[in-house]
Order: sequence, then C-alpha cells, then structure tokens
Amino acid sequence: MEIRNIESTDIARALQMAGNVRMEYSQEQLLQMAAKGQVTIAGCYAGSELLGWAMADDRGRILMVYVAEAHRGHKMGTALIDMLCQACSQRYSVLRITVEAAPGMTGFFKHCGFTAYAEEQTRGEAVYIPMERMISPSQVKPQGKKNRLALGLIIGAVVAAIVLLAVCGVFLGRKVAAEIQADKAKKTTESSLPSKDAGSRPDDDAQDEEDYGNDGSDDGQKEATVDEVELEDIEAYVAENLPYEVAEETYEEEKKEGKSNINFHISYPQVHGLSSGKDAEVNQILKDAAMANANRFYLVPDEDIKAYAKEQQEAYLASEVKYKITYMDAGLLSVAYDDHYFAGNYAAEYSALRTRVINLDTAEEYQVEDVVDGNDAFVKSLREKMLAQVPDSYPAKELSDAYFKRMMEGEIVDNRYLTNFLLEKDGLAIGFTFAFRSEDGDRLSRGWILSEYSGAEIRPYMTGNELWNLIESDN
Repeated sequence: MEIRNIESTDIARALQMAGNVRMEYSQEQLLQMAAKGQVTIAGCYAGSELLGWAMADDRGRILMVYVAEAHRGHKMGTALIDMLCQACSQRYSVLRITVEAAPGMTGFFKHCGFTAYAEEQTRGEAVYIPMERMISPSQVKPQGKKNRLALGLIIGAVVAAIVLLAVCGVFLGRKVAAEIQADKAKKTTESSLPSKDAGSRPDDDAQDEEDYGNDGSDDGQKEATVDEVELEDIEAYVAENLPYEVAEETYEEEKKEGKSNINFHISYPQVHGLSSGKDAEVNQILKDAAMANANRFYLVPDEDIKAYAKEQQEAYLASEVKYKITYMDAGLLSVAYDDHYFAGNYAAEYSALRTRVINLDTAEEYQVEDVVDGNDAFVKSLREKMLAQVPDSYPAKELSDAYFKRMMEGEIVDNRYLTNFLLEKDGLAIGFTFAFRSEDGDRLSRGWILSEYSGAEIRPYMTGNELWNLIESDN
C-alpha cells in the first residue's frame, strides 16, 4: 500500500469512487486548483488500484476523505489525514488544520487528533461540527530518521519547498569553518519546541551540514523495516579516572519581537581541568558547534540573513540542540549534536547532526577526510550501510559515487550534501547529511543517516593520521 499524490488523470476516478458524496468543487475546478497548487489530493494505492483518497486546500481545510467500503477499517483514512496535515504544514505553512465534520464522522476525526472548537452548525441542508487540529512545527516530519511509518506523499509541484531549498542552498554553501565538514542533519522524535513557534536554522556550520535536513515534504517514502541508528543507540566509550571533568551548560531564549518568534533550547558540554590547559580553546569549539544556528540567524547574523528574515511574513528562529559524548579519554573527545531547528519560517524545518572530534592536548579538530580514505571500495560500503538502514533513501539510491567521493574529501557538494564522523566505543560512525531534490522535483528529502563501522570494518580505510595511534594507545 502506498499513499501518493493523485495525478490529474485520476481525479475523475476519485470523484467517481465517492459517488454521490457532496463536493464543494466540480471536477473542472479541482483540476484548475490542483494545477495551481491550491489543493493537495492524496490517494491510497495498491499498485494502480485506488483504494481511497483525501483532499485539503491551501488554507488547511480538509475537503474530503473517502475510503472504498471494502477497504475500511485498515487505518487508510487515518494515514491519508496524517499525510494531508503534513502536506499542509510543509507546502502551505499552515499549522491549523480544520474540517467541517458530519456528525457521524466526529469520532473518526477525534481519532485523527481533531477537537471540536464550536457547537454543531447548519449551512443549508448540511449539518456539521467545526473541528481543528493544531500542528506543532516540531511535529512536521522530515524524511530520514524517525519517520518509520511514513507512507510517503509525492507532491508534483512542491514549488515552495524547492524555492526554500534554493534559498537555503545559498546560505548552506558558505563553508564558514571546519564545522561545515563536520555537521549533519536529522530530526528527533520528541521535541520541547512549543507548538506555535518553530525555529531557524542556526549556525554557520549548521548551514554547512545540518541545513540539509529534510525538505519539508514526505515524498514517497515507504515504511522502513530496518531500525536506523540514533544518537541514543550509540555505545559510548568513557575512560576511567579522567583528569578533567565535564559539565553541561545551556542557552535558552523564548520571545516574540514584532513579526519574529525566537525559540532556543540549546545544551552543550564544557570541560574543566585539562592537563594541557587547553580548556578555553576546547570549550569554544564545543559551544560554537551547539550555538551555530543561534549565532548565524539570531545573535550575530550577517546582512544577507537580516534581509532574508525581513522578507518573511512571520520569521521563526528556533533551535533545540541535544548532544551525546560518544568517546572520552585523557587525550580525545568526540561529541555529537542533534539540532532540530527552523530556518527562518514555520515551513523551513530541518535537523542537523554536528560532530566534533578534538585532540585535548592540542585543541585540534579532526575531519573525516583526515582519518578515512574515501575510495571506491569505501563509498560502496557506505552506500550499502545507508540502504540497509533506509531502503527507500533517495540520496543513497540516486546520488552518484562521484558525489560521495567528493564528500569524503571534505567537500559540501552542491551546497547540500556532506559527511562527517564520530568515534564510539568499538569503532567509528560516518554521518551523511542531505537536502535532496530529484531532477523532476517530485522527490524531496532532508535529513541525516549515521552508518556505524566496527574497528575491523574501518581498518582497511584508515589513513596514517595520528588519531588512530591515539585510539590504539587507549585499547
């Protein structure tokens, strides 16, 4: 079963399926509205057979949901409604979804997360209950991790998302620091971001890597059957009797300034008592990684960012950063940051995985191209690991080996694709961040994928970098 955008040639079939169900628009009107991107029509298919369909307009109104009688009771209607809610929030930046529910349908819509906001109404012969469902920006699902049950909605004309990608590409293309070569993007399942304020995409580096999250449309992604690696799944290594301590610091700010909403919840580690005396240098690296988006978009924006924010009808700058220390001994520290953020407005939701691997004696950062030989054999293994986790990953399937080789050399390809790495207890993990759009514009996805390599698996691809000697001395 797959949920996808209904082609114009299938609209007549959908209307015929619904039979005498009362419609607000004629077939001709629907065709015109669909061509202009004013409605989203999702269909549930088994092969070429249309089992049900649902429709919403650009104001976030659910206009129709219909499932063939023989296929009811299989949660198709719920899946269609969920997909439309996502489409409205992503495609039209609408966070309040409404429906005029017939009395007999209120139970179904309550099950879909709607609540009545007024008493029963009458319009002509029609009787209905006004219902609404509020979409938190933190619930807008980027493709990639945590989207386990997404059936996928392929939206043919995702103009807004494409434009947004183009804008983000300009910002992301700035390789502001070594961070650019060390960040990645991905969304967490739970977020503390308030439902009405969602954020921006923080960080010079964040734009380098993380800003490649998901583009805002659940594009044809099918249900993943293999669990993906999450930060919380990583088995960390922490040596005993370390000569220094680690404390957590936070930066939080929530306020509304004119037409701008600000929402930052950022956590990061800070070290104290390094034998090298490099505390200040190391802590600045760790803080900058966490604050990247907050700095770029809010605290120290450049003129381009200021101009971009002014163009937004309602600017939304938000970032929720969580971190995990994945490797820690007397001389090495590896930290991964998961940044869920919004790049200037409610529709521009992203996630980023930034990583920092630091030599505590010298305050030097290690980049993926320093420690891994990204040759043809490695690229093949990396692609295989990605597809094992996410079989329907568009970038893993469709990007060429040449793209991956350039990324493994430290390049941010097309301002949208990059890799980084982190250390863990028994090996290393490669992060891949992407903001993918197919040439025909039908398949869009943003996110990040983390591929783990054991010590034995990564050994053939190790460079002669000193990092490997430092790790060997620990084991």
